[in-house]
Amino acid sequence: MRYLIATFLTLVFAAAPPAATADPDRSGALFSDSIVVIGEPVYLVPIPEGKAFEIAFKVGELQIEARPVYNARLEIHATCEEVSEDFCRKRVERLTLKTKELEDRVRVELTGLSRREMKKLGVEATILVPERAPLIVKMGIGTLEIDAGPQDLEIGMSIGALEVRAPWEAFRSVGLSTRIGDASLRTVEDRHLEAKRRMLIGARLNWDRGPGESHLAVKLGIGDAAVRLD
Repeated sequence: MRYLIATFLTLVFAAAPPAATADPDRSGALFSDSIVVIGEPVYLVPIPEGKAFEIAFKVGELQIEARPVYNARLEIHATCEEVSEDFCRKRVERLTLKTKELEDRVRVELTGLSRREMKKLGVEATILVPERAPLIVKMGIGTLEIDAGPQDLEIGMSIGALEVRAPWEAFRSVGLSTRIGDASLRTVEDRHLEAKRRMLIGARLNWDRGPGESHLAVKLGIGDAAVRLD
């Protein structure tokens, strides 16, 4: 049996966020410093100028897209398979989105369950991020797709499949590394660059001939990483 659970999550702030203001990227819900709903409403996180945005997920399927917006916007859905509805609901109710504003970044983390417990839930997130803010993604297990803007990107992932699309004209360099798996880069000239094999199982690719100023760095434990610069 498969269940889709819509529930409330506690949103914990380590520092008070900027006051909400009307802007064109608000849709579906106003920013709240207390609760966010898994499912329909949009969860908004202001990202101040000059700060990076960090996303931390233990397990899940993430789709991230850069847009010319001030707030990061998250829509999160949780599903369960092969467990009871009661088991599913109790686990989902323990999930918490924690937002912390640090000196150089704003960090959002989905917490409340261990990685083992998270595997029994299907967490899917669609995240819109400000294209002006450097993006940092730290992920455990899952799939990650990113349509990047001209910002710097730093991605660390333990196990899974990773695909990044980014604007050719914005990037100076790309660095890809996998311990077990493949890594590849395709450029706007339709050049396909395969990573050098490392001890027959890992791969590493370093490219620094782009016309832009941004940098992309990927470290993946087990899985395949693919980057395309269009």
